[in-house]
Amino acid sequence: WTMGGKNKPIFRFIQLGKGEASFDGCDPLVCNTRDRSSGDLVVQLEDIAKAQGWDDSKNDGYVCRLFDLAERQGQWVDIMVNTNFSSGDDGYLRIWIDQRMVCNYAGPLVSPQSLASGREPGHRRGIYSSWTSRWDKVYGDRPKPRLIVYYDEFRTGTQMSDVDVRQLENAQISPVD
Repeated sequence: WTMGGKNKPIFRFIQLGKGEASFDGCDPLVCNTRDRSSGDLVVQLEDIAKAQGWDDSKNDGYVCRLFDLAERQGQWVDIMVNTNFSSGDDGYLRIWIDQRMVCNYAGPLVSPQSLASGREPGHRRGIYSSWTSRWDKVYGDRPKPRLIVYYDEFRTGTQMSDVDVRQLENAQISPVD
């Protein structure tokens, strides 16, 4: 989710590399592990982290672990997000994975600079592979692995009943795609 233009992403899902991030030493007001001691798919609040100069003590903006990608490979994962895009203390980010809340961050999400851009938050879907130089160092010229993500039932709404696929199926509401 981003304000677009040259603004940093408000929040994004990132697969951590080995040795990245330290949830153990992170300020508990920032890092919220919700009883998850592992997971390489995490949420980063890049915009506010850069604006407020978050460093290792605030885990460089990595606020929540979601799940291990290798454990979930080949399975559907339902992700629901509830947020208030604010630069103040009334901001929040809540994430459910398969109907289990795994992230409950409270605090600023958007920098005042991004809000001043006059843009609205927007969502982009897709895979972005960065840091491919790490692959090159380890594997040389070997072809990089193919990454595939399937999306189904992407919905937006103002309440959980607008977006929860299980609730919609129980109400016999047709899929959007």
